[in-house]
Amino acid sequence: MKKRWLFIGLFIVITLIVFYFFKPNYFKLDIEEKWNDLYIAFVEFDIKDGEPTIKYTNYSVEINDVRYDYIKEIVEEQKLYHNIKGVFDKDREEKDISWQIQIYTNMTYLFITSNGNVRFNRYTKDISENTKHEDVTLYSLGRNKVDRAEAIKKSILEIVQEN
Repeated sequence: MKKRWLFIGLFIVITLIVFYFFKPNYFKLDIEEKWNDLYIAFVEFDIKDGEPTIKYTNYSVEINDVRYDYIKEIVEEQKLYHNIKGVFDKDREEKDISWQIQIYTNMTYLFITSNGNVRFNRYTKDISENTKHEDVTLYSLGRNKVDRAEAIKKSILEIVQEN
């Protein structure tokens, strides 16, 4: 009888773990009224003459601009999956990436990297208006994550570079 309950318990634990890692997550890019812009930074990492270089390109999109709606749609339609690395080491540095797109809205920061990982940081304000850290999660774009990251980068850069 004990073996049966042990088997049932183990089955339930494994099922919950599988559900956690294979259930897709989605983001909402909502901006409070006091913020007027969506901020996007495109960061390129390279090596020139044996020295590492970092190139930042910053963009700003007003929330009443149609481009904001397009970017919001691109980000919110992405299926993101919990990354095993993110469960065990949430503050891990990204390695071997050639670019990163950073999207800032209110107290939410979303980083999409060339290796298909997505880091999501959410901050909240407590009663005394001090900012406190709430959530840092590392997600993956799932299958073909490098190709999906490249497609997201291309789409977002085309939108923000329009005049």
